[in-house]
Amino acid sequence: MAALELLQRLPESFGLALVSLDLPDIPGVVLIETLRHFRPALPVMCLTAPGQEVDFDVAACLSKPINRIEFNSQVSRALGSAATPIAFAGFDGNAIARAKARYSISGSLIEAANELSRGFTGEAN
Repeated sequence: MAALELLQRLPESFGLALVSLDLPDIPGVVLIETLRHFRPALPVMCLTAPGQEVDFDVAACLSKPINRIEFNSQVSRALGSAATPIAFAGFDGNAIARAKARYSISGSLIEAANELSRGFTGEAN
C-alpha cells in the first residue's frame, strides 16, 4: 500500500514496477491489476517464488533467486511492451467495474486496489 501511495503522489518518478506476488498486505495480482487499469503506461513485472506458476498475462516475470542476465533481459522486455488491461480470471465479475467507479470518485489508487482486493477470488483460469 505504501508503494501505491508513493506512485500516486510521485507518478513521474516511476518508469517500471516490479511486483512480488507474495505481498503481506494485498495479493500481488491485485496490485498488478490496479496498475494495469489505473496506470496503464507503467510497465509492470512480477516476481515469483521459485517454481511458482504465473497464469495471467504480464509482460515479464522473474523467479527468485534472480539471475542478473535474466533480470536485464526481462526489464528490457517489460520496458518494450505496452501494458494491456486484461483482467486476471481470479476476480469476480464486477470487481474491476467497482474499482473504476471508486477511483473515479476518490482518485485514490489505494481505494481502487482495496476494491479489487474485495473482489479477488484467487482462482486461476
